[in-house]
Amino acid sequence: FSPHICLSVDKLLVSQAYNNTDYYKKKYDQAGFHPSQLKNIDDLILIPKLTRDEVREHGENMVDNTLSGKLYKSVTSGTTAKPLTIYRNRETAQKEWAAICYQWSRIGYQPGEGRIEFRGILPRTTPFIHLKHERILRVNLIEMDPNNIDSIVNAIIKTKYDYIHGYPGSICKFIKLVIAKHGSFPPEFKIRKFMLASENIFDWQIEMIREIFKGAIIICHYGQAEKVALGAWNNDENYHFIPSYGITEIQQNTIIGTSFISDVMPLIRYEVNDAMDVMSETPVSEKCLYPVVNKIRGRIEDITYTTEGKEVPPALVTFPFKNLRVIESCKITQIGKLDFELLVQSQQKGEKLESELKELIQKMKMVYGNEANFNYTITDKIPLLKSGKFKWVECKI
Repeated sequence: FSPHICLSVDKLLVSQAYNNTDYYKKKYDQAGFHPSQLKNIDDLILIPKLTRDEVREHGENMVDNTLSGKLYKSVTSGTTAKPLTIYRNRETAQKEWAAICYQWSRIGYQPGEGRIEFRGILPRTTPFIHLKHERILRVNLIEMDPNNIDSIVNAIIKTKYDYIHGYPGSICKFIKLVIAKHGSFPPEFKIRKFMLASENIFDWQIEMIREIFKGAIIICHYGQAEKVALGAWNNDENYHFIPSYGITEIQQNTIIGTSFISDVMPLIRYEVNDAMDVMSETPVSEKCLYPVVNKIRGRIEDITYTTEGKEVPPALVTFPFKNLRVIESCKITQIGKLDFELLVQSQQKGEKLESELKELIQKMKMVYGNEANFNYTITDKIPLLKSGKFKWVECKI
């Protein structure tokens, strides 16, 4: 996709949003913008930016009113901001999967190949599950321990899958458990291809994987629940974004994304606000993948622990926060083995908030254990750092 082609696709998307949705028509008219003003790629700046608050408050009015067929709701986590409801159809999911497989193909992955997943949440009673119809063996990130690590390793060997995919922190935890118990991996463990995502990635994690697995091939990829920008490592180990997925603008080292993969609910010039180090905003290779980013600095959160002392990666803590309605943000602080404090931001008080807090704590106990104690304080606004964000998972033990 050249910049010229990107602009042509963007013109169609902006016109669709303007003509077929109530919210964009009103928003653009009030801003004095019309799709006909888009003449070249530099005119993108004329399009009013879209904020998370707008999507949260007006999402239903951003759905294309000419479309028919079944729509699906996708809900983002609501730890640092009230969750968003994003509407999609099956075609959106297919385009997303195609884009991810295109990235993974850089290390040889083909659609349908099996993979070991270190991501997601599982019942506490099982160390792993094998989803044979999806060709996925999913490991229970919380329950991994010295007592079951051998059964997990043997299950992975038995699949004969070639790829590991998931949170870098959890993959490194898996490596540490095996090395601590046996000193090395068995020769039958032949996986050397790793696909890392969904968490900040640190140099020491990459170094650990390469030290233990000689010849390991690693790809890191970056995306969002809103699906407006998708980047992954290329051979130079920088993040190269896919222009056919969307237009990715970088302003003051943060992303503004326009998604091309969803016609259902257009997200145009959406502010993502993840900080990054930009190398180039134009193509640097024959594959025209741009912009190019060296490092992506999302939130840096702490590892917390279950009541049994098992590590809980920050990405896993987001699951209890899906489908919230009145809780806008939350800061979680572990102050003891069994004790947690929740600082909850909500403008609503009373029965609805109390009911949602009760439901949230029940889900948190599924992650941390039934003996965990959660005390909460309600506030109108959680204090922000100079960066405009706050550390939403903190451990003081």
